[in-house]
Amino acid sequence: MTDRQPSQSDELLTAYQRAAEIGGRAPSVHNTQPWRWLATRTGLQLRADRSRQLRAADSEGRLLTISCGAALHHARLALHAGGWVPQVKRMPDVRSADALAEITVSGHGTATAQQRRLFDEIDVRHTDRRPTVERKVPHDALELIRQAAADEGASLHWLAEPDLDDLAVAAARANEIGLADAEQRAEMDYWIGGTRPARTGVPSDAVPQTAPQTDVPGRDFGRPGTLDTGHGHARSAVYGLLFTSGDQPGDWLRAGRRCRLAG
Repeated sequence: MTDRQPSQSDELLTAYQRAAEIGGRAPSVHNTQPWRWLATRTGLQLRADRSRQLRAADSEGRLLTISCGAALHHARLALHAGGWVPQVKRMPDVRSADALAEITVSGHGTATAQQRRLFDEIDVRHTDRRPTVERKVPHDALELIRQAAADEGASLHWLAEPDLDDLAVAAARANEIGLADAEQRAEMDYWIGGTRPARTGVPSDAVPQTAPQTDVPGRDFGRPGTLDTGHGHARSAVYGLLFTSGDQPGDWLRAGRRCRLAG
């Protein structure tokens, strides 16, 4: 009797399963994790999970698709880190709006230093709603972030100080609309606290006790959390607009790949 050696197809299945698990750690709107993965020996499929779509706040599924784009980015990085060369086909089935992407591999490869660094940061990044430190962000750092957006097929525009008043008004108005809409409020009440699937939603310790001092208001969840924001003021914060050349599901998916390390 001899032990069977793992075949390459077995190795690929393990790699795809690992990539799906890593992809599940991506940031998503309200931490809804609105995706489903199907791993086989021939590929890894990413599908939208409409049961977790915010029907009131995201009726078109834009935020859902952006969230799935972040998961796609993480899964691709996991394959790079595992020594594979992934190939991504977006919107692989025109008959299904839920089929967002399919990942296959073209062989073995070595991850670049940048890919390795980004992979290592997956378990480090988290949303932090406290004020930023009182330290100016270096221009070189902003340029690196802008280039990273370009590398993923998106554009990033840094806002000048005179633009912040308009952004602050828009953010405040969006908060008012969300809190005044009964259906959107119910969605927030479900995903922020309450009963929900394990490891999903926004925990209370990630929601500020009081609104932090910032030039642009953050998201108002309509209820206080337990996060102590301190007494600082985010005067040194830099705000940017991330955008793509189009406004179709494929563009939303591409934008999500750049949002993967955002808070």
